[in-house]
Amino acid sequence: MRRYGTLCKCGVPQRRNFPGVRLEMVRGFVLAIALAASPTLTAAKEPLQDCPQRLGSGLLSSSSFQDPARRFLIDLGSVSFSVPWIYLSPRPPKALPACRRNSDSLSFQFWLPDASAPEVETFLGGDLAPLEDNGKVRGPDAGIVKVVKLQSFAGDPSPRADARVFASNIHYIFGDELHIEDHQNSRMITPKDPRDGSYLWIKDGEKARIYVFCNGSAVCRGGFVLSDASLSGTFLILEKTASMRESILPVLTDLLKQWS
Repeated sequence: MRRYGTLCKCGVPQRRNFPGVRLEMVRGFVLAIALAASPTLTAAKEPLQDCPQRLGSGLLSSSSFQDPARRFLIDLGSVSFSVPWIYLSPRPPKALPACRRNSDSLSFQFWLPDASAPEVETFLGGDLAPLEDNGKVRGPDAGIVKVVKLQSFAGDPSPRADARVFASNIHYIFGDELHIEDHQNSRMITPKDPRDGSYLWIKDGEKARIYVFCNGSAVCRGGFVLSDASLSGTFLILEKTASMRESILPVLTDLLKQWS
């Protein structure tokens, strides 16, 4: 504990020279100084209350709007994240105050490449590259990464999120029909007949791995494993935005660090 210097009694009149009331005033003054100076005596921030199990009709229909940056504490068991309302997907009601929720997974959304929060909700299959009212100019390939299910794991990560499992399945199904290009820190797997534009991109490192799978449709899917944090998750991303696939993991992990 931090040690503060003791109060010097030099020059302070003896107690008999103080009327009782004035003595109490001096004591109160000294105590006030000690409370202001000592960090151990400052009031602790009140913990968040648990989120309601059921949302009343009044809360759902309320037109009041709380701070979109207010943070909800999502407890995944072994780890928890304090996530701003505007990043969550689905978003809680606009009028719901910040609260704490136990869950087996976390879903959220962010723009790539700048990690900002979308203005619109993408939970119900919304546009992953919407026009927004904030006047921000985005590049032609910019889009929203929609993390569908971030989970904590104790043993093996979710097979749907694991690039190694996904690649093994692709090799098993297509075998010799695949063309493989190894780069410095990633691998691109495509069919030998690339007419449909399908590809599987994998980046496998010691502490993290990720994959993006596109099969010619407008939306691609992917997964990631953060081994050192025992977290795994799946996501959706536009095919045009998948061209920035190298940026997904750095942006995502930076957000999680901010929310930890």
